[in-house]
Amino acid sequence: FSDKIDEQIYKREDTVNYLDKVISEYISTALATPNLNVNISQALSSYYLMLVDIERISDYAVNMNHQATKRLQGDMTISEIEIVEHMKKLCADMKNDLEDVEERKDDVIDSLVSSWREAQIQALKQKKCSSEVSMMLSRIFTDFERINDHALNVSQELDKITVEIPD
Repeated sequence: FSDKIDEQIYKREDTVNYLDKVISEYISTALATPNLNVNISQALSSYYLMLVDIERISDYAVNMNHQATKRLQGDMTISEIEIVEHMKKLCADMKNDLEDVEERKDDVIDSLVSSWREAQIQALKQKKCSSEVSMMLSRIFTDFERINDHALNVSQELDKITVEIPD
């Protein structure tokens, strides 16, 4: 947890929510334009769907930050910290490779999360982690999987856009 990052996440969430609102209104107005070109209509629809996904990703970032505010990092094992660091790297990769996200990456991430969950259950059974840390990580795993799903959706919508919308 970091106060600086906490503040950045909430500022970003406010910005994303504002942009979601104004861009959605713009797209709604544009889609109502008579005789709209089919390619432009498809692009606007894709942009709208991407907005929804981006807004949800922002919500999950807030959720994950909320878990960090519990300040349980000191109670986490080295292995658990490494998992969180791995998720952090994978999120950065998703962001940097958004135009190249493929469904097989989605399967890899789903498989990783499944193995992480199983490891958490085993650690809990063996009393190697607290139930509080386990619940925190479980929530983070769920949010991470959903971020990945929304990033994949954005990537798929980007592939559908065949025309640039003029200014």
